[in-house]
Amino acid sequence: MVGIASNTAFHYFRTTRIEVQLTLRGGTNVSHSMSGEYVQQVLLPTLSKIGLPTINVDVKKRGWAGGAGEIGETVVNISKIEGLFVLPAFHVTNRGGVSRIAITILAQGQDVRDSLKESITQLIAEQVGKEVNIDVVIDEDSGHPLRLYVLLVAHTENGWVIGKRCFAREACQRRLYS
Repeated sequence: MVGIASNTAFHYFRTTRIEVQLTLRGGTNVSHSMSGEYVQQVLLPTLSKIGLPTINVDVKKRGWAGGAGEIGETVVNISKIEGLFVLPAFHVTNRGGVSRIAITILAQGQDVRDSLKESITQLIAEQVGKEVNIDVVIDEDSGHPLRLYVLLVAHTENGWVIGKRCFAREACQRRLYS
């Protein structure tokens, strides 16, 4: 039995003890969609914090909209759920200050990624302050000059995460510097 009612806390799932594995094929890094990294670093930690069972997402192969098109592949594992599961209503009332910022950079060429890391680190220091820890968690060659993706994830003192992402050079300059 699965029930979902929007705008209420009436979300429930009655199950026997099951574990679900899904293989999804398609775009992992395309505009107007959550990237695999956003799902891993922002969405899933937020869902876990509000009480959802553990979900793991493993991006096996990237699928990009720009450059030579390839179909991506992602494996989603949902942990075992037993009995009645109720998703409680929630409000983020005390997320706390930013304690750490994680950076994901996917771009072609080490020089481009190094330049982005330097610019973003400087921007964060100016905007947020030098006391915030900054970590590059993914630094990967995208394989094509049209494939550029940046994700900034702010981790708060109270365990919440907030993400901001962009694709393509011009969009990243507008979004990250505004």
